[in-house]
Amino acid sequence: MDNEKMLKVIMERMDNRFDRIDRRLDAMDNRLDAMANRLDGMASRLDGMNSRLDGMDQKLDRIEKNQQEDIQSMLGLINGKVDRISYELDYLSEKTGRHDTKINTLEKKITT
Repeated sequence: MDNEKMLKVIMERMDNRFDRIDRRLDAMDNRLDAMANRLDGMASRLDGMNSRLDGMDQKLDRIEKNQQEDIQSMLGLINGKVDRISYELDYLSEKTGRHDTKINTLEKKITT
C-alpha cells in the first residue's frame, strides 16, 4: 500500500473513533443534563419543604403561646378557688371549735 492509502485508512479509522467518542460525549452530556434537571427539581421540592416547615414552626409557636396563656389563666382560677376553700375551711373550723366548746359545756352541766 502506498502512503496515501495508508494515511487515508488511518484517517478514516481516526474519524470513526472520534465519531464514537463524540457520540459517547453527546450521550454523557444528555445524561448530565437529565441529572441537572433532576437536581433542579429536587432543589425546588426542598425549598417547598423548607417553606412548609417554616409555616409549621410558626403554627407550633402560636399554639405553644396560646397553651401557656390558657395554663396561666387556669392556674389563676385554681388559685382563687383554693383561696376561697381555705377561707371556708378556716370559717368552718372556727364554727366547729365553738360548737365543740358549747357541747362540752352542756355535757359538763348535764353530768354535774
